[in-house]
Amino acid sequence: MTTQDKTQELLQLLTKAQDLVTDLTSSNTLDPKTQAHLTQLSKTLHQTLQPPVARIADTIQSPYQLGVLATALSANWLRHLHTAGPSGLTITDLASKSSTSPSLTLRLIRYLTASNFIRQLDVDTFATTPVTSLLTTSPGLSSGIHHAIHCYALPVSKMPEFFLKHGYDEPSGPETCLYSYAYGRSHWEATTQQPEIAKWFNEFMAMATFSMKFWGDVYDLEKLSIQIQTKPEDGNNEDGNNGEEGIMLIDVGGGRGHELEKFAKRKDKLGLKGKLILQDRKEVLEQVPEEWRGLFDERVVHDFFKPQEKKFWGARGYYMRKIMHDWTDGHCATILGHLRDAMKPGYSTLLINDIVVPERDCQLRTASLDLIMLTVCAGKQRTEKEWHELVESVKGLQIVKIWPLEESGESVIEVVRGS
Repeated sequence: MTTQDKTQELLQLLTKAQDLVTDLTSSNTLDPKTQAHLTQLSKTLHQTLQPPVARIADTIQSPYQLGVLATALSANWLRHLHTAGPSGLTITDLASKSSTSPSLTLRLIRYLTASNFIRQLDVDTFATTPVTSLLTTSPGLSSGIHHAIHCYALPVSKMPEFFLKHGYDEPSGPETCLYSYAYGRSHWEATTQQPEIAKWFNEFMAMATFSMKFWGDVYDLEKLSIQIQTKPEDGNNEDGNNGEEGIMLIDVGGGRGHELEKFAKRKDKLGLKGKLILQDRKEVLEQVPEEWRGLFDERVVHDFFKPQEKKFWGARGYYMRKIMHDWTDGHCATILGHLRDAMKPGYSTLLINDIVVPERDCQLRTASLDLIMLTVCAGKQRTEKEWHELVESVKGLQIVKIWPLEESGESVIEVVRGS
């Protein structure tokens, strides 16, 4: 078989594969696991076919993608194209509606077209794709672009000089990470000082939470059923189990309550009893949607670097989602230590909803998430071995089981306190 014959056969196979992919994706018949596997295979094929020098050239030019997308959102180009629908807009009309330079508009739209974010209908006419239409209609995703351009782009550009200056060692905390090096303050400080930065972050996190599988899909929620106890005659309620209805779950650092809202609805369907407590900073709890507030028994201002109030001791469950990956091992040990002190041996369960990084064949998205945590707050994503080392470094705590949730490595880590 000649090279020409092989090339012709490959072209036929790829054309057929493209038709199959179009059919499967348009009918939404692919399950997420299969879709992720096929996507990875297609990326591997692309990288195998691409000459090394071309891949290096693509990498050199890659920083522009995020910047151009953020500009297109800020200039309202994507919104105007989405509103125009399938017929699209000419560059002249788009620039006029956006009050932008036609020449600049064309140059940046041309880049988005070459990147398959925009469709070119004619020499001077362009329309959105499903990706950019989604960006336009999803505040969480568009905020994600602005969050990324602020949090990642400038700090990452300083990565070589940062690690050279710090002896190629991991930063010790949010005050000494890449973000702080680039901006002169931590990301947590920035979110409290600049409402726009906080808005981008919170909207993006809300979207990310909404789009992910609910942890109760893999973890048996009935394991969190409370044991009803009679309230002591002296009225002492230091143990969260006491009273006619004990505390079923405390969402520690639970943000605006996205996960607790899902849990509350599932809890009612299962007929489970027990109080639900949402804990976070005051400014975060003030953002809890009005329609969710009735689902939570209490919204409590709490700093997880400090001990739990005694009235929250002995709850059936304590839950943390995407908290530990924000912090170094030392910070995490402090958080875990306070939760251990609040947990009742043989009764309380701590559920850590976070990523477990695979030891081999780690996906690019998962590896990138780890570097995001390194950049923004000196945090990290951990392997199963690292999770065991961290949790078991806190005397009395042990991991019972790790429940896989997403292809990205998102998992539920079940932790108990020994006697």
